[in-house]
Parts: sequence; C-alpha cells; structure tokens
Amino acid sequence: KDEILNFDAHRISPNIRAKAQKLLQTKKDSFDAKRIQRVSVAAAPLAAWFKANIEFSFVLEKIRPLEDDLESAQSDIQAAQTEMDT
Repeated sequence: KDEILNFDAHRISPNIRAKAQKLLQTKKDSFDAKRIQRVSVAAAPLAAWFKANIEFSFVLEKIRPLEDDLESAQSDIQAAQTEMDT
C-alpha cells in the first residue's frame, strides 16, 4: 500500500513505459473502467492509477529539460547567495 501511495512516476523508464503502453493497447478491454468495476471494485481504481501514472510519466519526460534548467538555476542562486553572505 505504501509503495502505491508513495510511488514516484519519475522512476518509470522509457523501456517500462513502452512495455506498459503495449500492455494497455493489447489488453485495452482489461483496462476499461466499467468492465473492471463489474469484476473487481478494488481493481478499478488500481487500473486507473496505473494508466494515470503511465500518462504522467510522458509529461515528466517532456518537462525533464525544464526541471534540469530549474535545478541549475537554483544552484546558481545558492552560489550567488553564499558569495553575497561572505
């Protein structure tokens, strides 16, 4: 349960994402919310969570260069602040 609650979509590699996408395409009916709901009430939210994390990992991949730029800018600010304090 904690692994699901604390899952970080940054950990989804392009290879894993490709395999998940293939699974979502080949087993499309298995991830249909209404179909899952009839079979298992607990599985429906888990399937939705799975699909959402795969989609979110695409977003994270696209914004990764921006995150890198932000990290670099924050380092520059910290260095400038340190220099100003001395």
